[in-house]
Amino acid sequence: MLVGVAGKSAQIPLYVWLPDAMAGPTPVSALIHAATMVTAGVYLITRSFPLYDLVHEAQNIVALVGAITALFAATIAVGQYDIKRVLAYSTISQLGFMVAAVGMGAYVAGMFHLITHAFFKALLFLSAGSVILGLERGHHHLAHADHHDDGHKKPKLKGKKKKEESHDSHGHDDHGEVFDPGDMRNMGGVRKTMPNTFWLYLIGTLALAGIFPFAGFWSKDEILLDASLHNQIVYWLLTIAAFFTAFYMGRQIWMVFFGEARTDAAKHAEESPKVMTLPLVVLAILSVVGGALNLPGTHQLGHWLEYTLGHGEAPEFSIGIAVASTALALVAILISWLIYGRKPLMKVNQLDPMKNRLVLFLPAWKINGM
Repeated sequence: MLVGVAGKSAQIPLYVWLPDAMAGPTPVSALIHAATMVTAGVYLITRSFPLYDLVHEAQNIVALVGAITALFAATIAVGQYDIKRVLAYSTISQLGFMVAAVGMGAYVAGMFHLITHAFFKALLFLSAGSVILGLERGHHHLAHADHHDDGHKKPKLKGKKKKEESHDSHGHDDHGEVFDPGDMRNMGGVRKTMPNTFWLYLIGTLALAGIFPFAGFWSKDEILLDASLHNQIVYWLLTIAAFFTAFYMGRQIWMVFFGEARTDAAKHAEESPKVMTLPLVVLAILSVVGGALNLPGTHQLGHWLEYTLGHGEAPEFSIGIAVASTALALVAILISWLIYGRKPLMKVNQLDPMKNRLVLFLPAWKINGM
């Protein structure tokens, strides 16, 4: 059963399919990565809790697999440049949090994080799609303008040459390379041209990083609290994973939305229409207030799940764990600002200031090739 769950919920080493799945349309990615398919494995373990309760060693193995996956995927996300690929590895990492929680017997905490994750990860994926669409529009607008100007300056071409020039004007840059609107190195300063998308993306980022009072803070803190009481190894693995989570999301914010535009497409990016941004507002609201579903002292979700999982003792809220996890996330975001925000990348091909340090995680990135 654990092997099946590992494949379904992208746990190590059967996670390699999920980052490639994000190549599909962004709404599909949001469903796959946030709320539906990949979380089925977590739900399976939760509903099979009587089997795992009988074998304590099996619970420990499940918890360790989840914790290792959470940390492993978080380190991989640090080295990604595709905006959706960062979120894809983030999904693997967050699934690791859920699997670790249910492996320790913290079924309510795992289900709580499954729900809040659906809110802020769907928000992030759809907001990433908004950014990509904005850059595509900026790029196509510039290509159309250049093509229009060339039409007045150059003689008409025939046959193959005409087709090649038309293709270049719509899909390639001045060097003949295909423009990738999802590459964060092609962005920068997007908050100036897409302010609505920026604020929505920031809310999703803070929720994923576990900053108070966003939804991710409450669910992540409950998992860390359970881990601190039941499995110290899992606790420290998840704590380090939480640090990397806040770091790579901060890195993404600085690279995409701050600094100066590194391409003309980013400079001329267009804000998405309301038909795209209004659903994001709904998800942003849920990413802020979603923690109310299982606030300390009320445990509404726990009471609701009693009919399925039976009565379970919920640990008391720990201010120490909450303050420590929030402080750690803020420190990670500060470090990401020192590296990527204080001196942002100015050119597309500029060397990443973390490049030499990212080599430490290169062995992890080669598993896909195996």
